[in-house]
Amino acid sequence: MEGKLMNLEKNKNKIKSIGIIGAGYAAGLHSKAIKKIDDSIIQFIFDVNSEKSYEFSDEYGCEIAESLAGLLDSVDAVIVATPVWTHYNIVSEAIKQKKHILCEKPMAVNCAEAEEMLNLSEKFKAICAVGFNYRFFDITNSILDEINEEKVREIYI
Repeated sequence: MEGKLMNLEKNKNKIKSIGIIGAGYAAGLHSKAIKKIDDSIIQFIFDVNSEKSYEFSDEYGCEIAESLAGLLDSVDAVIVATPVWTHYNIVSEAIKQKKHILCEKPMAVNCAEAEEMLNLSEKFKAICAVGFNYRFFDITNSILDEINEEKVREIYI
């Protein structure tokens, strides 16, 4: 089997802070997942509706960013969990500041915007990933069974 063995210890804690943009349902799922992965990561929340930011902060224990610029200045990476028509502007700005990004799907409202986001991520050497949820796929359950039965020992990427 070829591939690079994933070294979790080497890659652990490179990201010290994550900004979540948008304070809706998906943002809450992301916040919980971050805490489950590494509760030492500092989370920031920004929403154009500041009341939602405060409610989110109370529920999930995040720091509040008063502006998108303030959030981008404070974090290593961002999660974009806003309506699709906002993705292009938010992601483009984050990429230009060399922030790694997880963007909720769909990535953009059209192919031209998505292509420009890709070009920017290559130019500024920032990772821009689109979040896809596979937890209900049969293969996902099969893989989980394999892991739980300890049939999987090493992960290659």
